[in-house]
Amino acid sequence: MIAMMVYCAAVSAAAVGTWKIHRSYSTVEDIVPTGSMVYVQANGNLYSYRVSDNTVQTYDKQTGLGAQDIRFIAWGKNAGKLVIVYEDYTVDLLSKDGSVESIVSIKEKRTTKSKTVNNLVVYGDYAYLCTASGVIKVNMKNATIADTYTIDDSVYDLVVKDNTIYIRTIDTVYEAGMDANLIDKSVWNESDKEWTELSDDDQMVVTPTTFYVYDATNKCYWGSDENGKLIRYIRDDAGDFVAQSSGVMPEGPAYPEHAVVRIYNGKIHTLRGLYNMDKDSGADGYVQTYDGNTWSVFDNTLADENDYKHTDYMTMDIDPKNSRRIMVGSKNGLFEYIDGKMTRRFNSDNTENLVGGDNTVIVSMAYDDSGNLWLFNRFNSALQCYTKDGEWKSYPNETLQKLDGGISRYVSTFFDSRGLMWFCKNHYSGNFFGFYNKNTDEVKLITEIVNQDGKNINPVNTYNSRVVTEDEEGNIWLGTNYYTVYLPPADIKTMMASTSTSGIAVTQHKVARNDGTGLADYLLNGIAVRDIKTDAANRKWVATDNNGVYLISNDCNTELEHFTTENSPLPSNDVYSICVDDKNGKVYFGTLKGLCEYSTGMTADYGELQEDNVYVYPNPVPPEYTGDITIKGLIENAQLKITTSSGYVVHEGVSNGPVYKWDGCDKSGERVASGVYMVLVVTATGEQGCVTKIAVVK
Repeated sequence: MIAMMVYCAAVSAAAVGTWKIHRSYSTVEDIVPTGSMVYVQANGNLYSYRVSDNTVQTYDKQTGLGAQDIRFIAWGKNAGKLVIVYEDYTVDLLSKDGSVESIVSIKEKRTTKSKTVNNLVVYGDYAYLCTASGVIKVNMKNATIADTYTIDDSVYDLVVKDNTIYIRTIDTVYEAGMDANLIDKSVWNESDKEWTELSDDDQMVVTPTTFYVYDATNKCYWGSDENGKLIRYIRDDAGDFVAQSSGVMPEGPAYPEHAVVRIYNGKIHTLRGLYNMDKDSGADGYVQTYDGNTWSVFDNTLADENDYKHTDYMTMDIDPKNSRRIMVGSKNGLFEYIDGKMTRRFNSDNTENLVGGDNTVIVSMAYDDSGNLWLFNRFNSALQCYTKDGEWKSYPNETLQKLDGGISRYVSTFFDSRGLMWFCKNHYSGNFFGFYNKNTDEVKLITEIVNQDGKNINPVNTYNSRVVTEDEEGNIWLGTNYYTVYLPPADIKTMMASTSTSGIAVTQHKVARNDGTGLADYLLNGIAVRDIKTDAANRKWVATDNNGVYLISNDCNTELEHFTTENSPLPSNDVYSICVDDKNGKVYFGTLKGLCEYSTGMTADYGELQEDNVYVYPNPVPPEYTGDITIKGLIENAQLKITTSSGYVVHEGVSNGPVYKWDGCDKSGERVASGVYMVLVVTATGEQGCVTKIAVVK
């Protein structure tokens, strides 16, 4: 039996169970000066700037707001409160001291009519919500709904002048006296006034590229620059706006979308862009990084100077032989970044092996341990490899070519502990998963997904795969848009040795109901899964469509956590990517509305080198195995020597973290002979040491 990696609950800077939400504030949507404070709505989020001391304060559910995804804000001078209207129809009243009063009655009201809010207007003590079916009047002083005016038409704006209230629908202006019973639809009459003469707003100046809001108290205008910073302006005699400050903005990523999340060189890296069977964002792709304090964006100057399209970044990997290089796959080709700067683009125009022209789609890719980059290029008839020597090689494969659509939506590519390159197809037309063995040039696929009960759980043209991954015990997990299954190591061994995969069943884990019936339910059945990652304790973190994040116990029998927007600060229930940082005891959740950082308090215990922690996989090494042999449970910079039983050193190296991979070869590059090999491990200072054994069978 393989021993599990030892883990511990660690006390860190962030307490267990605490959240940090990395929100974007780069796109300013509204600016509301209130005298001493300026409130800014940006990317559906909120912050304030205190004029007297230049301090910035952000607001979210963790600080007391009732919801997220802000649609409108407005200042109620009489009440001394900021009214906030959200996409889910929650209404908040935020006082300057930070206290919040929430109104949820609009959100919770059941109605067949649309509740869409088109605009927000404050007059006197009241906030008026212009909705798809009329007007909702909110008393800002006591946080209650005062009245509802049902117009049976979508209202887009409202203004009060000379004791008359005017509303604008798509093609008509209506008016009524403020003293009338406005609930009665009959009091609303068509007005002969033009809306342009009613709605003059001398507090805002709109230009083709931005807008400025006048602050009567501070005698200035507030606007934003191209980066989204809030800037103070004055207007000169020529009518031009002249900046009077360098600008402020809360720390955060430039873009809110984080569809892929990875850790490289101790930093979080995320991708902006989507391209799969159900979503195609068409957004410019960017790599964003977070070093624990500040966010930055990789330099795309090369693309700008050469007019390269770079939409929908969807896959990335770091060169194991050159940590300065990160490769990114997109809808428009393969991009190379060195030290955070774009240096090259590969597409069919300059690379014979690739197809697609300006739409050279690199669907997924992965580096092997030797530094060769393997990738799938949509509509290409062959698997492609960009070698460590900078050459392109093509690997045509009949198995892949015969499948419906050829190499198309092959996603989630990675190399497992055996050296096998796994992938799955994210499309309902021919769902499957499997691996490519680069040592034998073989592809093994499971195209009929049958569980241990003999049930075909993936009828043709029904479900699509999203993710394939390996857990700490060597199981290969497959997550789809309806079911989650895994292959145990024994079945993978059978696949490697067999010419056919027919008869190989996946395991669909059953969770006992424990209600006396003796019945059980399939794990995560009916849940659309986007990503699966395991932590140091082999617990599974599962990202889903519209169901937030699940944390499943090591034995898969217990749901330890289920985070949603209702019970946590998650900015969205659609979670696209998960990244586990065992070193610091943190898990990151990537959404299209921000990145979440959750402190688990659980870190891999690599503080001291302990023999009980060190184990080898696979062990014994079977005759047909040609992948890397993985040694786990090490510490940073541990020195390893692998010797024969007589003490002859066949291999030596230094670990870069808790894991070391040996290719099973001696110093001359030849695969070692059958026998028992000793793994001698010591710390960099030589103060601690341990010994474990590897049995090799040929």
